[in-house]
Amino acid sequence: MRRFALLISCAALALAAAGCGSSGASSSGGASGGSTGSTSPPPAGSTTSSAGTSTIDPNFAIGQTVQVTATGLRPKWLVSLLKSPVTWQNLTQHGIRVIFDHEPVTSPLIPPGGTFQYTPPTPISITYHVTTQPTLHGAIQVTPGSGSP
Repeated sequence: MRRFALLISCAALALAAAGCGSSGASSSGGASGGSTGSTSPPPAGSTTSSAGTSTIDPNFAIGQTVQVTATGLRPKWLVSLLKSPVTWQNLTQHGIRVIFDHEPVTSPLIPPGGTFQYTPPTPISITYHVTTQPTLHGAIQVTPGSGSP
């Protein structure tokens, strides 16, 4: 319970500081894994019913997963933990790319059902968009977790 309260406090702090932005990713971008064509189960922290309907809040969530759906991003704003991979799941019927707006990170083509992971090396505010749908913009606030420096 204490860790959850700390995470909520970090989220509130992140919301207050989101306009400040941050740059601190290495030039390599810290991308890891790349895309996969597998249809393995969603990572922990997200749930999907057999019909494919997500229970992730479409606007704001605390976790490590972003779902790209035919109707938009879930969530549009994610608060995630430092040095923990953030996973984008492609739940559309076509290949997509995730492009960071202010960092040199572009995912490989993520096939339908595939994923892309990025591990943030520093606390940072990230804005990004999806190439196939330029109106799909999202944001991630990376915060240190309990016990992180």
